[in-house]
Amino acid sequence: MSGEAVSPKAASCPPYRSVFARAKIRAKDSKTEGAGFGPLLTEQRNSGMPSKPPRVCGCGKRVLFGLRCTCQAKRDAERKARHDQTRPSSSARGYTGSWDRAKAEFLRHHPFCRRCGERAAVVDHTIPHRGNQELFWDRSNWQPLCTTCHSSAKQRDERRAKKRT
Repeated sequence: MSGEAVSPKAASCPPYRSVFARAKIRAKDSKTEGAGFGPLLTEQRNSGMPSKPPRVCGCGKRVLFGLRCTCQAKRDAERKARHDQTRPSSSARGYTGSWDRAKAEFLRHHPFCRRCGERAAVVDHTIPHRGNQELFWDRSNWQPLCTTCHSSAKQRDERRAKKRT
């Protein structure tokens, strides 16, 4: 097989087995032996053969496709920590006890997420208030969202809108 090392299990496959079945056995055996890629930072996924080969990070480590290197995760954490240092506290941004009471009342009257229909847990400002107290307290600017929609879809939409401007 073109100079390729074959495991005893794959070599003992009967000839009537499909090429795909023999390749699957070879891939499974090679995964347990390190797949010839050297040490990987994370474990191989159990989805059969990898879709793409590992990549080499800027730090020189090999990382499986679709995963992040530890140095990238560390850089992200440092960047987020720097951002949090400059961000005002929640009470300085207007989220006080009176906000908690107004939010609870709003969620009593609007109990379901505007996007997916699940139980709402967050009152979101449709137009980001950015410290504008008039816009912050304008109830026509509020929408009920579940945590999932607020933390993923809404944030993604806001990032896309920010990139366009």
